[in-house]
Amino acid sequence: MVFKKHNRRTENVELMYDNQVLKVVKCFTYLGVIFSSNSNFHQTQKSRSKKSLKERFSLNSVFDMISLDIYDKVRFFDSMVLPILCYGSEVWGFHSAVDIERVHTTFLNQLLSVRQQTSNVCMYGETGQIRIIKYRV
Repeated sequence: MVFKKHNRRTENVELMYDNQVLKVVKCFTYLGVIFSSNSNFHQTQKSRSKKSLKERFSLNSVFDMISLDIYDKVRFFDSMVLPILCYGSEVWGFHSAVDIERVHTTFLNQLLSVRQQTSNVCMYGETGQIRIIKYRV
């Protein structure tokens, strides 16, 4: 993989290893983190949010079976979904991750049974939560 700035061309790049030409790719997955040639981690963030949704839905089924208060549900989210959302954030965590934050705010909306237009600050205050970017940085 050749990292580049903006739209610079990399067709002319030829890398050799052990007398063999290496293929230049646009993205590469290493330990679950998707590296793109343009140094954009948007694909990684989308992948993390999709993987966390499966765990979030399984949490919903647990919440349907067991009566828990809001703070216990938030603790379940923090221990089961947050690690999936933040995996590899040492590499990509300095970017604002709209998809990652959306998973969190959607969970809080559902948990508090409020409208989608409700201010995130109000939901954070009501549940004692903070934006996920604060965990990653």
